[in-house]
Amino acid sequence: EWVPLTWSLQKWKEILPTSRVKVRRGKLKPNFLHPQWERFTQEEMVDVENLFSTQFQAELEEKGDWMYYDYKYMRDIMDPEILQHFAWDHVGLKERNGWDSTLWIGTKGANTPCHQDSYGYNLVTQIHGTKRWILFPPEQSQLLWPTRVPYEESSTYSLLNLRYLKQFPDNDPNKQKLDDMKIKDTVGSRLMIERLNQLVAQGTPYVVELKPGEVLYVPRHWWHFVSNTHFAISVNTWVEVPEDEEARLEEALVRIQAATFLNNLSSDEVRSFLNPNEDDLLNCDIEKLSDLTLEIADRVREIRSAKLQAKYPDFSQSWKPLAPGVLFCPKIREETDQTNSFQQSVLSPIKDESLQSCDNQSNCLNSQPTNINVPDTDSKAINGSEYTTITSIDLYPETSSTVKVFNVLTSKAVLNAAAEQF
Repeated sequence: EWVPLTWSLQKWKEILPTSRVKVRRGKLKPNFLHPQWERFTQEEMVDVENLFSTQFQAELEEKGDWMYYDYKYMRDIMDPEILQHFAWDHVGLKERNGWDSTLWIGTKGANTPCHQDSYGYNLVTQIHGTKRWILFPPEQSQLLWPTRVPYEESSTYSLLNLRYLKQFPDNDPNKQKLDDMKIKDTVGSRLMIERLNQLVAQGTPYVVELKPGEVLYVPRHWWHFVSNTHFAISVNTWVEVPEDEEARLEEALVRIQAATFLNNLSSDEVRSFLNPNEDDLLNCDIEKLSDLTLEIADRVREIRSAKLQAKYPDFSQSWKPLAPGVLFCPKIREETDQTNSFQQSVLSPIKDESLQSCDNQSNCLNSQPTNINVPDTDSKAINGSEYTTITSIDLYPETSSTVKVFNVLTSKAVLNAAAEQF
C-alpha cells in the first residue's frame, strides 16, 4: 500500500540528501573466513548517480566488490512530508512512519553479518530488488557461537560467517554465482565447516527471499544474516517492547565492562576490539556511565510494577508464516594448505573450563584481562582502496584470553545475575 513502492529509481535519487553519499565497500569473496565485520570494509564517498547505475553496479561486481548505503535514519536525510509516505498503519502500528524508520540501499552482495539485536522486534519492507534473510530462533544461540567482540552496543554477533551457507547443493542448477565459494583446506576452514555443519544439522534456519511489497516480521532476539541478491532498497522499523528496559540495563553493564577493558589494550588491540561506530567509547566517562546504569535500574523497577504490554502488528491480515528451510555447507578444496602451530592454537575451540563456566561469580567479575595476541596483518591495494586482511586467518578471536574473559563477563547468565543485583 506504500506509495514509495511505485517510485522510480530516478525518484529515489532525487529524494536522497546529496549528490554524493558515504557507503561501506566490501568484498564479494573475501580472503578470510570470519564474518565481514565493519572493520573489514572500507568507507568511501560515491556519486548517487553511480550507486543507482546498472553499469556501475556491473563494474563493481566484476571487481569483486559491493557497496552499502546502510543504517540511515530517514528523519536525518529526508523532508518531513516524505516521511509520511512510510506509515506503518497497514500492519496495525498507526503511530509509526518514516520518522521511526531506517533506509538501506545496497548493490548485489552487500550484507550484514549474522547478529542478534538487543532491543525490540523488527519490521522490514522491501521496496526494490530482493534480499535473502537467514534467521535462527534465540533458543539456538549456542549453535551460532555468540560473541560481543567486535563490541557494538545493542548487537551480539555470531562468529560464524553465514555468507558461506548455500540454499542449493553444488550440483543443483539453481545455485547462484555468489553461492560458489569453495574454500582451501586449512585448520581454520575445517573448524569453520565443522561448526557450520553443526548449525545446519541441529539448527532451524528460516530462509526468505524478500521481494518488493513484502514485509518481514523479525521477532525479538532472533538471529539474522541479510544479503542483497540484487541491487536492493528496503526500509525497516525497530519497535520497542517493555522488556527493552531490562535489556538496556544489561547493555549498560556490558558497556562498563568494555570501557574498562579498553584501558588494558594497545591501539591495535582496540581496533580489533571495537566496531568502528563505537570508537567514542575510548573517551567514555565510566563514572557517568555507572550513574546512568543506576538510573536505568530504577526505570526497570518502575516498568516491572507497571506491567506494560507491547504493541504488536495485526497478524490477522495477509500474513504468511514461514516454515523452516534447508541450508548447505560449502565444500573444501582438495589441495591442502599447511598451517603453523600458532594458527593451530588460535583456531582451536575454547578448552579453558575456568573461562567457559564461572562457579564463583565474584572471581569471574574480578578477573584481570591479559593482552590480545593480534595476528600479523598486511594492507593490499584493491581497486584503489586499502583493505586490511588477516594473513594468519584469525578465524575465532574469542580464543585470545582477553576476548574469552570479556565474553564470559558479558554472557547472559552473568548479565542476568548482575542486573538482578541492581
